[in-house]
Amino acid sequence: MEHDADASVAVAAARLRAGLSLRELARRSGVSVATLSRIESGEQDPTWGVLARIAEATGAPIVIGRHADTEAPPLREVLDAAGAEDAAQTVRRLAWVIGQARRLTPAERTAWLNRDPAIDDAHWAALAAGAIAHAFPDETPDWVKRTPPADRRWAPIDSGDRAEEVWARTPEPLRRRNVALTAGALETR
Repeated sequence: MEHDADASVAVAAARLRAGLSLRELARRSGVSVATLSRIESGEQDPTWGVLARIAEATGAPIVIGRHADTEAPPLREVLDAAGAEDAAQTVRRLAWVIGQARRLTPAERTAWLNRDPAIDDAHWAALAAGAIAHAFPDETPDWVKRTPPADRRWAPIDSGDRAEEVWARTPEPLRRRNVALTAGALETR
């Protein structure tokens, strides 16, 4: 049986846009992690009721089909929420935005990348600059080059006793900016 790929993409996009893990979305929506995983992987189609619960849990409509969300919101919009949510949620939202930017046409992506986010917090600015330099090494905008590194080694997600392991696995564009975060944290799942 073939399942609706648009639905799986829409559900994953809504979750990532909200900065939620599968487990957090399951808790908020009342839909099991296993069901959410099958929906996002395209193995199962969601019912309208499940879509409504996911939309309510993410705080945004689930758009399927030709009007689906294919834009990348400004980085500042994502990172301005950093103080109001946990850091892992902000990093997941950043990963989603980078994924959205990869789907833009080259001209749209260039315009998006060149929009200086003017992020006030130096640590989050360093993270944004490093993440963009890592994700788009051949398209690095001027604002990324001008953004100074964090004043000390900073890990947006606490890695506890694995701090040195995370630092060793941190991509060079983030390391140059004193941000400890593995490349996997910036990938959408």
